[in-house]
Amino acid sequence: MLSAGEIIQTALWIFAIGTGSLLLAIYLLQDKLLYFPGMPPDAKTVFIPASQFGLRHALQEVFLTTPDNVKLQVNILLLYFCVFKPSIFCCRPTL
Repeated sequence: MLSAGEIIQTALWIFAIGTGSLLLAIYLLQDKLLYFPGMPPDAKTVFIPASQFGLRHALQEVFLTTPDNVKLQVNILLLYFCVFKPSIFCCRPTL
């Protein structure tokens, strides 16, 4: 028959091994947890315009061309009061 101390010690070892196994599994599978693997195939290429979200005046769409001829689409976020009440203090865009 096991004593109370041995039962507690065994329970603590089982808890420690279980916790360690869980943490190891989370560490090894962190990419699968962060980046959901079931995304649609075109998820990274589809762009929904800001006008569909009521942000027609808040975003300015700009296309940049890099030195190696890659075309980048950039949306410049304009502050609310810069759009409707422009002043010298707020007309710096946020990329």
